[in-house]
Amino acid sequence: MKGARIVTSLEQVALIELKILPQVPYAEAVGQIEALLARHQLSPLTAHQQADRKLLRLAYTLETVSGAFALLQDSQLEGGFTALSQREGYSLVGLVGAGVCDNAEQCHRFYRLLADQPLEFVQTGRDGLSLVALIREVTLEPLLLALHESLFDQVRKVGLVLFGKGNIGSQWLGLFARDKARLEAAHQVQFTLYGVFDSRGGVLSEEGLEPGRLLEQFEPQPYDWPTLQQQLEQHPFDHLVVLDLTASTELSRRYPEFAQLGAHLITANKFAGAAEAEFYQKVKQSFADHQLYWGYNATVGAGLPVQSSIQMLQQSGEKVQGISGIFSGTLSWLFQQYDGTVPFSTLVERAWQRGLTEPDPREDLSGQDVRRKLLILAREAGFELEPEHISLKGLVPPGLKAVTPEQFMERLGELDDILLDELEEAQSQGKVLRYVARLERNGSARVGLEALDPHHVFANLRPCDNIFAIETDCYRLAPLIIQGPGAGREVTAAAVQADLWQVCLAL
Repeated sequence: MKGARIVTSLEQVALIELKILPQVPYAEAVGQIEALLARHQLSPLTAHQQADRKLLRLAYTLETVSGAFALLQDSQLEGGFTALSQREGYSLVGLVGAGVCDNAEQCHRFYRLLADQPLEFVQTGRDGLSLVALIREVTLEPLLLALHESLFDQVRKVGLVLFGKGNIGSQWLGLFARDKARLEAAHQVQFTLYGVFDSRGGVLSEEGLEPGRLLEQFEPQPYDWPTLQQQLEQHPFDHLVVLDLTASTELSRRYPEFAQLGAHLITANKFAGAAEAEFYQKVKQSFADHQLYWGYNATVGAGLPVQSSIQMLQQSGEKVQGISGIFSGTLSWLFQQYDGTVPFSTLVERAWQRGLTEPDPREDLSGQDVRRKLLILAREAGFELEPEHISLKGLVPPGLKAVTPEQFMERLGELDDILLDELEEAQSQGKVLRYVARLERNGSARVGLEALDPHHVFANLRPCDNIFAIETDCYRLAPLIIQGPGAGREVTAAAVQADLWQVCLAL
């Protein structure tokens, strides 16, 4: 939300007052006076016009007031004004920030606190960045403290709208219920779970929804987007935060609309971050233009600090030269297990039964998800890539790409000979197979199987771990390594919660 970011003050201010002659056009005379003062580099701190009384008031520091007064005194006859006077003993108090003059709540609080002060006038800045009051000189400290407390120490009301009540969404609801009080106390906010939606519909309530109750009983109502958009636009909160924990391409295409609504966005949905560059830049620019937060740390590495580490390296003056690693917990598990003693298809079926794969394992085996993650990280590091710039070698044979999920599971054995050939080739060189993503220093990128030395850092992971190696000029011979669980409901929900913390810091 736009508004004041700073309370500023200036003591020992002088006031020059003059009156435009009745026969002289007021606006024309004021324009000529302002131009005269500007030519002599004597523009006032602030100027207050009273056209109905034909008065003009000009505020100056004590160091500059005498020069301005002398200039005006010499120009009285041709300037079309009279009753020139100068008084001292004033102070200026101002609010500064983009959109402060349009923030009705802050303006109301400002005027309310000035009601008991010896006020001369209140003037808005021409650029809309300031709201200034001139008061007769008083001890300013109590007023400034009261302004700070009223404007900045208020508990801010934050509405949350969750899209996606699946595995990650449900896990986040439980985490939010447990962590809500701590977040509110740490950031002086009051959270309201305003809405929850899934593929069937949703529920919206200004009074707030109970996360625990939603986990036990969720009765979504159908909705249409134009109506929902209008409801979100009319929300009663100081700030609105949308959480997209779906895998919906359609919803990701609405991200610029969320920015237009003034909503911050947290997402575990990879599609916008890995979309064509034009749309990705449009999303980034939309949130930047509205000074809103777009958090997507949950899209890569779940709770691992991958994107934040890249950001910190760049902020320290480092340039990321390369990124590589194993970005899929599913493929990490499969190739840690695969040594030829058990057919690859059997391992895939075991992983599927344990819930380590997507309902359709081809979503993991295709490598598309790994490519999206590499693209997100590459863009975070400043590389301008399109999805097609990343070479992809998936594990799904062409003949199995178009069949139903049930048919694919029945024909899993068709993977075995292909993968066995790859494994035997690697073993003949004394190496192991791993599914690796790489972004090289020259900007080339690829995703696919690689034969690695058994002692390579990528070759020895705990089951389902991800690993990320980030190279910079300083981290060239020994890349920065980030390793740990990179998938799962708990760690992904934790990454979403961490982004919510960052939103609160930005409010």
